[in-house]
Amino acid sequence: MKYRLFLLPLLLLSLPARADNEDTRLQLRYGIEERQQRQEGETVGDLSFGAAAPQEDDNLPTALMKAVNAQNEGETLRLLEIYKAQPDADPDMVLFAEANLAVFRDDLPGALARYRELYARNPQFVRAKLDLARLLFVDKQNRESAALFGSIDIPERPAVNEKIKGFSDALSKRDAWSGSLSVGLGHDSNLNRSSAATMLREQQSCGFDSNGQPILDANGNFTCRSEWLPMKTPDALSGRMWAYEAAVSRRLSLKGHHGIQFSGYALGKIYPGNRDYTEHSVSLSPAYSFQNKDTSFSIGPQIQYDWVGGKMQDSNAGVSVSYNRTFADKASLGVQIEHKYDRYRSGYEHFNGPQSLLFATGVYVLPKNWVLFGGYDFLRKNSREKVDSYRRHGLRGGISKRFDSGIEATFQTIWRKTAYQDFHAWLDTRRKDSERTYQLDLKLNRPALRGFVPILSLKHTDNRSTSWVNRYKRNEITFKLQYGF
Repeated sequence: MKYRLFLLPLLLLSLPARADNEDTRLQLRYGIEERQQRQEGETVGDLSFGAAAPQEDDNLPTALMKAVNAQNEGETLRLLEIYKAQPDADPDMVLFAEANLAVFRDDLPGALARYRELYARNPQFVRAKLDLARLLFVDKQNRESAALFGSIDIPERPAVNEKIKGFSDALSKRDAWSGSLSVGLGHDSNLNRSSAATMLREQQSCGFDSNGQPILDANGNFTCRSEWLPMKTPDALSGRMWAYEAAVSRRLSLKGHHGIQFSGYALGKIYPGNRDYTEHSVSLSPAYSFQNKDTSFSIGPQIQYDWVGGKMQDSNAGVSVSYNRTFADKASLGVQIEHKYDRYRSGYEHFNGPQSLLFATGVYVLPKNWVLFGGYDFLRKNSREKVDSYRRHGLRGGISKRFDSGIEATFQTIWRKTAYQDFHAWLDTRRKDSERTYQLDLKLNRPALRGFVPILSLKHTDNRSTSWVNRYKRNEITFKLQYGF
């Protein structure tokens, strides 16, 4: 009996590959942001400029200043009320104390307003100038903060000068290029995402059957008859692979909270023994950017190109919007929305059409370097025909732990359900997929490695589908060396 090999590369490759790339770009983006925050914390350290302990013989202004330095809200408020009642109370000192009380109460706009008023009244009040520069740093008003820090020099206080240098260096890094590059070798158990399945399908044969024998009626004339023929998808291909991931990002600060941001990503998997399945993806996105202490927002155009087997498979262009909010430095919520138009090549133009994507991600920092994260994603893809259009819903969750030894372990799982919008006649079903992905990443981040981070990744994917063609299981193991800058 003859088998018919069923091949539909886009049906097998397009949807899972795109989902993988979306997840990877999201991970790279958050990796850059987390590394920037960690490096900034190491550069600046404690945001204060030091404090002296109060003494019993301190006069009232000195005691008030020391209470402010110690960030003692109750004592500052008590001493301020006494100080304001003095006939010789200095208005600048009163404004300074009130600004710090606003800081203690997390009223950053109020604190900045009072410090700006104080700086306008008395530009020679160095401590107020330092605090204003520091608060502008916290509020991500980078240009103004850098200008103030650059105008301060206190030779008699070398420790303070060193702290100023730390702030200035951190501000320079905020406007510098940052990113990561990783290259590694791995193994893929099912690189063509094949179900390796066989199915009997009824087919009408006329004149000759599937074995080449004539089909004759009782009178010896050619006729037609139904045959049940086995249809087979390709065998699952396994083999070694080279994998690479590159990400770059830069934000140029403008006036106030505003800026211009650029980001780019390049991802790929190269299969030396199966080059027809090699994948590359490149995306670029310039954007307007707004940032303050707890919030960031960006909006701008985005373009993306994807290659499979050495040929361009598709490209798309559209707009991307991103919003992030942090809460008490322990939790954050990020939302990314994209809308773009897909253009396919090589006879697959019927997949052309718009797609809309939503990613929502929450992160919560626990004690002892534990981090919980999770989120929801939604994709709506419209093609020329409803049978090629689909909706996808996904849930993501994971946990990460950084150990004192420098090892960081991250486990995450992704559940996604995809529903196509019309009945597929050949598959004899309205396709619905349920995909489960489990991934464990182990990183070793040690100073002795000079910025290079070895990463071992284990990934298992199980895609269950109403379509016999699209059911598959896949295991990947990759060892990569990553360098962040």
